[in-house]
Amino acid sequence: MSEGRVDSKHLKQQAQSEQLGEITESIVAMAQLAFKTPPSIRGDGPLDAVAVGLVALGEELQASLAAQRVAEEANESKTRFLANISHELRTPLTTIIGSSELLKETALDESQHRLVRQVCDASGLLMRLITDVLDFSKIEAGKLSIEAHPFRLRDCLHRVVAPHRLSATGKGLVLEERWLHIEDVEVQGDGHRLEQVLSNLVGNAVKYTTEGRILLDGELEETEDGILLQFRIQDTGPGIPAEQHGRIFDRFTMGDSSNRRRQPGAGLGLSISKALIDAMGGLLRLESTLGLGSTFYVQIPVERVHLELDVPNRDPCRQTTKCRVLLVDDTAAVRTVVADMLRMLGCSVEVADSGKEALAKVAEQDFDLILMDCQMPSMDGLECARKMLSLYPERGLQIVALTAHSSRQDELKSRAAGMVEHLNKPFRIDQLEALVERFQSKQ
Repeated sequence: MSEGRVDSKHLKQQAQSEQLGEITESIVAMAQLAFKTPPSIRGDGPLDAVAVGLVALGEELQASLAAQRVAEEANESKTRFLANISHELRTPLTTIIGSSELLKETALDESQHRLVRQVCDASGLLMRLITDVLDFSKIEAGKLSIEAHPFRLRDCLHRVVAPHRLSATGKGLVLEERWLHIEDVEVQGDGHRLEQVLSNLVGNAVKYTTEGRILLDGELEETEDGILLQFRIQDTGPGIPAEQHGRIFDRFTMGDSSNRRRQPGAGLGLSISKALIDAMGGLLRLESTLGLGSTFYVQIPVERVHLELDVPNRDPCRQTTKCRVLLVDDTAAVRTVVADMLRMLGCSVEVADSGKEALAKVAEQDFDLILMDCQMPSMDGLECARKMLSLYPERGLQIVALTAHSSRQDELKSRAAGMVEHLNKPFRIDQLEALVERFQSKQ
C-alpha cells in the first residue's frame, strides 16, 4: 500500500473519530437537560445536533460499507482472473518442461545440453513468477491459506536444493549443506509453503551471487509447544545496502545495487515469503553488509510426528515399470508429451481427449492408473471420475487429477470426486515417476 493511501485512510479515520467525539459531547449535554419538544435534524439544540451527527455518521458508514463491498468484489474478480491466467500459462508450460526433460534423456553434445539447460532454467523461472503473482493476489484478497500435514524434512530439503544445485555449479559456486540432525525428522506443518520459502531464498542467493559459496544450514530447538525449525541461507553476493533493509520485504522491492537491478524478477518473492512465514507463526529476518554478502534467517514452529509408512530412498537410476496408464487430456500437445514421458518410464499408455472417450476405454479394458485432466469441455474430469467410480465400484479404479489449478481448494474438490491424488501442471518426469511407482507397487 502506498504512503499516500495510508495517509488518506488515516485522515479519514481521524475525521470520523472527531465526529464521534462531537456526538458524544452532545449526548452528555442532552443528559443534563430536559427538552419540551422532540429533536429534529432541522433544529439547532443539543439533541438536534445529535440527530444531525447520527444521520451524517450513518451515511458515512453506509458509504464505507458500499466501498468495501466494491473492493471485495474487485479482489474476487482479480483472484478469479489470475487463477484462469495461471491455468492458461501452466498448460503450455507442461509441454515446454516435459519436452525439455525428454530431450535431456537423449544423446546430446555439450552445446545441445547447454541449450536444453537454458530452456529448463527459463521455464523454472517463469513457473516461479506465475506462482508469485497468484500468491500475491491471494494475499491481497486475504485468502492466503496455510495447511498442516505430516512431512519429512529430508524430502522437503531435497526438493529445495536439487533444482538450484545445477545452476550454482554452472556459475562456479559452492553450494554447501549443513543440516544438524534434522533431515530424518518428521513433523506436522505446511511443508509445501516451507519449501516455497526456502526455495525462494536459495534461488535468490544463487541468482545474485557471482563467486564464492552459498551455505545452507539448519537445526531444531525443542520447545514446550513442539519444535522450532531454524534455517540460515548465507551467500557471498553483493550484499544489500543498510538503507534497504527496512523495506526489502515490501512488495515490488528489489535490492538497490546495480547487480540486482540487472536480475530478472517481479520483486514479489521476499514479500510473499514474509507473508507465508508470518501466517505460519514464524520469523524471517535479514543480516547483510554491502560487499560482504547476505544472510537470511528463518524460524518456523512445527509439531513432531511419526509417519507410519516408511518410504525407502529411491534409486537415482531410473527404473522402468509395466504400469498400464490411461491419460485423459483435451490438449493434444500435453497428451503427446506426457504419453512420451510415461513410455520412457516403461508404461503402456492409452490416451483419450475427452471424458466420453475415457469412459469408453475404461469400459473396454483395465488400467492400473488413470491420469485425468480436470478441466475439459462437455464433461470435465471431476464429473468423469465420479461416473467411472459409480459405474465400476468393484474395480478399485485409481484416478489421479492432472490439473493446472493448483490451490488447496482444487485438490479438495478432486478428492471429493473420488480421485486418490492431485498432480499439478507443470510437473517433472521424476514426479511422474514417483507417482507411477507408488501405484505400481500396489499391483
